[in-house]
Amino acid sequence: MIGFIGTFQPERPVKSDVMVKRLLVIGLIATVLVVTRAGEASACSCASITPSVALEEADAAFVGTLIDRPVSEMPPTENAPYTFEVESWVKGDFGPEVVVLSHNQGSACGIEAPVGQRVGLFVSEQNGELTSSLCSMVDPDLLLAGDTPLAMDGTGPPVFLVAGYDGPARLMLIDASGGLVAAIGAEDEYMNGLAMCPGSERVVELMNDQLVVRATSDLTEIRRVDLDNLPFERSVPKIWCRDESGDTLWLSIDDWTESDGSMIRLVDAADVGHSILAGPYGWLEVGDRVAVGGEGPTSKTIRRIDLETGENTLLHEIPMESGDSEPSGMAWVDPSGERVMITQWRYRDDAGGNTTFLLYDLNSGELLWQSEVMATADGSGWVDDHTFAASSYPDMNSDVVDYLFIDTAGESIGHLPETPGWQVLRVGDDLSGVIGAHLNVMPIDGGPVGELRLLPSEMHHLAAVLQPEAQVTGTAVVEEAAPPADPQETTASVGAEGSESLPWLGIAAAAASLLAVLAGLFLWRRGHAA
Repeated sequence: MIGFIGTFQPERPVKSDVMVKRLLVIGLIATVLVVTRAGEASACSCASITPSVALEEADAAFVGTLIDRPVSEMPPTENAPYTFEVESWVKGDFGPEVVVLSHNQGSACGIEAPVGQRVGLFVSEQNGELTSSLCSMVDPDLLLAGDTPLAMDGTGPPVFLVAGYDGPARLMLIDASGGLVAAIGAEDEYMNGLAMCPGSERVVELMNDQLVVRATSDLTEIRRVDLDNLPFERSVPKIWCRDESGDTLWLSIDDWTESDGSMIRLVDAADVGHSILAGPYGWLEVGDRVAVGGEGPTSKTIRRIDLETGENTLLHEIPMESGDSEPSGMAWVDPSGERVMITQWRYRDDAGGNTTFLLYDLNSGELLWQSEVMATADGSGWVDDHTFAASSYPDMNSDVVDYLFIDTAGESIGHLPETPGWQVLRVGDDLSGVIGAHLNVMPIDGGPVGELRLLPSEMHHLAAVLQPEAQVTGTAVVEEAAPPADPQETTASVGAEGSESLPWLGIAAAAASLLAVLAGLFLWRRGHAA
């Protein structure tokens, strides 16, 4: 089993309460990603900066626990007080308890953390007052670790492939005990995208205008493909590896040369002048023989394109209903390349958000199964041919999350009390994932989360589990599991008698690929306000 990563750009994502979760699930982290919370006109964007540089530039820095904060629903206030109980000063010393001034709304770059949360914070000092922002937050353990050199302390075969976007550990191979087996990267090299090849023996990086194929056994470079000869103005939002050896590489390219606006082209890296397909899509997903693309500003029209014949047919249309805000959709092709899960989002002014999951057969276009969750939910990725992961937000103005596992074979929806990270994958009897700068694991039966390794940055994420049957050892419990969430109201149709809680034994084979960035709402916490 492997994890899929969409292309990401060498800029950090930004936080805007809820909608950033969906954008990170989709995997399109823009150069400057600006999203706003409903009803707010401002937004926060943060420039990429390493913790060591941020520490050098800051007047002070500490690790502490937030013990009091302003109410975010108050009128916008630039200098609202946030009170911290200090655990350790990393730079400077302003006492065991400090008040830090920041905006009271996260969308305006105010500090984003609930009372009781442990955080790392870079601060500025002027006339005895301390100020900071959302962009100056950092994983507390990462701040305490400082510039600790990477230790090649792995002894076993690589089990996890972890990816960042720059630095000396852009790609990391980690064994079952959390030891580092191999790492590559340099300060002046930036990875813009990553794709696993079938069989998990090759991985492909998009490095500026080159594709680099590497062996996952030791990260040795196999070959490079130059992309300087692309014949049109473009960006490359996603790449695919189509065979085990990494010989056939496809790119989806945003092409702005058309007079009527942007379009996406799917091309083979060996012949970039010829388009396999092209259309006015907001996103494109590729299966074995069929691709799917979302048309329109919110992708509410989803089309099915046969990769051999070019036949283009309507797969799903999201209807506009009375009282709706603009509905939107996204699709995830399953590991077999034969089916696709569509998530259909809508928000009604009088009833809040709801999400419909729809499973289609890609080859025939037949709707196989669907279920509605009476909350705003984000699809996260496929685990295997029948298990899909998602995360649900019962309240759009709250960070409370319900983690969903959808068993499309049993046609049921189950709930996890918590998650070990955002990009979650199955490894042995555990789920693995990354939150902040921590590679974590958690028993699949919902036991406590354990930390496997502290990573070099909060931009690192779990790209793949190379040995799905490996048994993880040597973890330390970092938090106790919360009580299971209350089951959410669901309805089902098209071959399903109804959705119900999925027994733990029923998800023993489940994991979630790319549980894109949800419980760790603090992935963005690095650097300074742009």
